[in-house]
Amino acid sequence: MQNVLQEQLNRSWILETRLKRPLEALSEINPIDKIVSSKGKYTESKVFCCLVEACSGSGKSLCAVDFHLRHPQRSLYFLFRPPEGEAVQPLYKHAKDASKLLNVALDFDFLMLQIDGLASTNSKNLQYVEAWSIDMSNISMQWHFLGAISFLCGQARSMAPLTFEEAGKLKGPLYVLVDEAIPSESDKLYSLSSMARLVLMRRILRNARINCIMLGTNTLVMNFNQASTQAESSRFQNDALYCVTHRALPPFIPSSNKHLELLSRLFGAAKNDSERNAQLLSRLFGAAEGFRKNDLLAQDPRRKKHEEELLDEVNPWLLSLFFERLALLEATLGQSVNERKRAEILIRESVASILPEVRRDKLNLRDESIYCMFQIATHESLSQIQISKGFAQLNVWKDPPPARGSDNTIIEFTRDLQSSHLSLNGLPVHSLTSRFSSAVKDPITVAVCAGNGSPFQCPRSALTVLQHIHSKQLAGDDPITMDAYKRDGNVLESFGAVVVMLSSWSKPQDLLKTFAFHCGMTEARTLNQILEQVEGKESFIDILTSSISNLVPVRRGEITSLHAGFGFYCRCSDSDCVDGAFGGPSSLTGAGDLILGGAEFKNHKKAIVFPANTKKNISKLLQKDLDVFLYMASYIPEFDMTEAIDNHLDDDWLVLRLRATGWEVRVKQGHHVPGAETNVGEDSEPDVISDRKKRKFDHDKKTKGAMTSESVKRRVLMVVELGDQTQPFCGAGRC
Repeated sequence: MQNVLQEQLNRSWILETRLKRPLEALSEINPIDKIVSSKGKYTESKVFCCLVEACSGSGKSLCAVDFHLRHPQRSLYFLFRPPEGEAVQPLYKHAKDASKLLNVALDFDFLMLQIDGLASTNSKNLQYVEAWSIDMSNISMQWHFLGAISFLCGQARSMAPLTFEEAGKLKGPLYVLVDEAIPSESDKLYSLSSMARLVLMRRILRNARINCIMLGTNTLVMNFNQASTQAESSRFQNDALYCVTHRALPPFIPSSNKHLELLSRLFGAAKNDSERNAQLLSRLFGAAEGFRKNDLLAQDPRRKKHEEELLDEVNPWLLSLFFERLALLEATLGQSVNERKRAEILIRESVASILPEVRRDKLNLRDESIYCMFQIATHESLSQIQISKGFAQLNVWKDPPPARGSDNTIIEFTRDLQSSHLSLNGLPVHSLTSRFSSAVKDPITVAVCAGNGSPFQCPRSALTVLQHIHSKQLAGDDPITMDAYKRDGNVLESFGAVVVMLSSWSKPQDLLKTFAFHCGMTEARTLNQILEQVEGKESFIDILTSSISNLVPVRRGEITSLHAGFGFYCRCSDSDCVDGAFGGPSSLTGAGDLILGGAEFKNHKKAIVFPANTKKNISKLLQKDLDVFLYMASYIPEFDMTEAIDNHLDDDWLVLRLRATGWEVRVKQGHHVPGAETNVGEDSEPDVISDRKKRKFDHDKKTKGAMTSESVKRRVLMVVELGDQTQPFCGAGRC
């Protein structure tokens, strides 16, 4: 286990670096040491139970194993649910035997309680045992679970059961670290329900005066308020209950100077150009003075550098996987990846294959939780079970949260004397929520969960996932689907935003194909194939792939504070004339033209939609000074789409309409070219527009994709009809 821990943390460390070995750095800031330290404020004379509540990849297991290896005679590390199958984390493999032994001992103790008639069962569920009602005041009761602990800690030669009094004589204090302390999806493994097993285990340890540290991502969700009630039959009631939050756990610890260099190059702040930022916000939101004061975050001199902020917020596991993929990419290219590609391309290519590995180790990752991640509204408050099923974190502070590792990150539960209900940081346990980190602070988790544009299993489209969410939420018994049912604006607006963001993480040539897939349509062609007969298609492709690239959900005031390499998607207000605005990384870095997009979503009944209505809606959308326009509706009547751009005939237009069979293409060139309008399809002649005046395009490497001063503006209109009979956009419940 020691070798596995060193390999996992120190493998990239080299002697020449001035950085500490990551394992050494972890040991110095391990929050478990703070809990058990005699100098700390947490122990006093009480025995304690500590809940470590954080999502997968936060470093819970690393901290537990590190503490155990440094205190092998005083601590014991095991898994509440022994690992099964071939895909087992390396650390877990070395705890497998001890875990099986302790779980069998705990189950055997329960069977003995049943035989003695001390354990009652619920008639509705014979597996459910009210573990907190078991009378433990009998000092002569022997516990095989305690015997196994004493044997594994090297304080006994056999696993003979011990009484509480005998266990109290063990050389201590003892600390039992229980990993994967999560109620199982199914209780078929044991004769005792997961919830009751946890309660029984905790009561045995408490009465034996053994400290318990439970590492789980769902320990508060499982009604721990009731499970933690002090039973009258307990021998000792003067114990303490603490919660170690994700802010108490160590951040990602760089193991080499190269990690720091990559962080600076790939995730440094976007170019701080106030004039460009003002232009960006003016084009998006139309503020009279160029931008509204609250649309630009004040540059606080005390604010951390972007790479420092990323290290402080990012999920350590996901960032380590990202660096591994970067190293593989560098080995493939044969030279420094930074010398070959822009940051946004490297980021997209590096995260593309991470999600399958994440799913292999995090089997309970839910598609609905990933869907939630791309909804701006869900970054405020979610059910706490999202910590287990996704990558949310406990939401117990108002912004800003306490500094990582500070005393405020370890919180003691308080109990109401009258109701006996538990509270954490003044919040009742039953009302605790979770939230996703802002994409401004942790864009890596969002990028990984985008899964190369197709993150859902099978794979499923965003439309299929949304339909499943709406069918499940009617039952009202699944917090995850209830969270995903929350939305930004109406259901179509929220869905459209998810489709745009997910598509932006696909390969550039698969952009329109991925977009069609998530809308439930069929499209097998690449961008080059779809625009095959469009003269000068490279410029249109550049506009599309520059504006819809590496998009993450942000709020309006966060746009100009994103890390380099990431674009944005934000909701807009009614006064902005669009429902959503988006722009790729180049819009923020100053690497090229300011290429921006806007989206409008309409979900009206077919009976009240006429061509004139749709034409008016599209014309209103086109009033914005943008480059890409998306109009998505449940129903769109048949009419000449180019009529909607009659007021913008000085520009060249690419009109893309998505139908069930794929994308249809039309090109309409501005008045600078007489009679310039072309249908592009299988029957069109390639030379129809070949002799017309073409846009002057600068193909120099440094300015590729930028328009020269003499060029004509080119724009793209995307029109998407989802279908009036497509759920959940049809019926009386539409909104």
